[in-house]
Parts: sequence; structure tokens; C-alpha cells
Amino acid sequence: MKYVVAGFLLLSAVVTTGLFVLRSRVGPGGDVAAIDARGNAQIEREREREARIANCEAWIGMTHEQLRRSWGRPQSFNASKTADGTSYQLVYKNDPNERPSTCGPRSIPDHAFVYVEGGLVTGINTYD
Repeated sequence: MKYVVAGFLLLSAVVTTGLFVLRSRVGPGGDVAAIDARGNAQIEREREREARIANCEAWIGMTHEQLRRSWGRPQSFNASKTADGTSYQLVYKNDPNERPSTCGPRSIPDHAFVYVEGGLVTGINTYD
């Protein structure tokens, strides 16, 4: 942890799960006076997302990379190119050879279509 003295305020940056949390201290060796609540909220949201991925969940707003970590690779996909860019329809089937090892047999729907635009999941249709 590095300390930078700025007047009477001592600042330290702590790296936790790739996010920065700013802590301020009053004078050298003083107690923590304030913790950036937004930074802590971001860390908590990231922990919640990671727990959902570990539980093999998918949700609207997750990134394409998070979806791959949660459900594995799709069996197939369809790409649509428009003036606004490329969107994808990812086709998932509950195949034990394709799903991540952390997922049980019923953790992923039997059939699902996941829609991705701009790297984010925008829709999910499931069929059991």
C-alpha cells in the first residue's frame, strides 16, 4: 500500500478484485476517517455477479464474457448485421459435454436463445 501526503490528508489506494477503493486518513498513522462508499458498492456488486456466475445463472445486462463463464460455449449462433452494428443470437442446449464443470445437470435450461448486442445480453428465451 502506498501513501501520498497531500497537505494534512494522507491518501492510500487499495486494489481489491481489480477495483480501486479510496481511503482517507487524517495525518500519518491516523485511523480511517472515510471509505468511498461507491467503491465498496462496486466491489459488492462484483462479488454478487461472480456468485451468480458460479451458480450458472444468466441475466439481462451481463457481458458476453460473463455468459461464457456461466453457461459455457453456445452450441451455435446466428449473427445479424444492421446499420447499428452486429447482434448475436446464441443457441444453448443442456449438453453435459459443453457446460462448465461447476454447473449441475439442471442448472442450465434444456434449450435457450440468448441475444447479445454491443457485448451485453439483451434478451433470454428459455425452453425446458
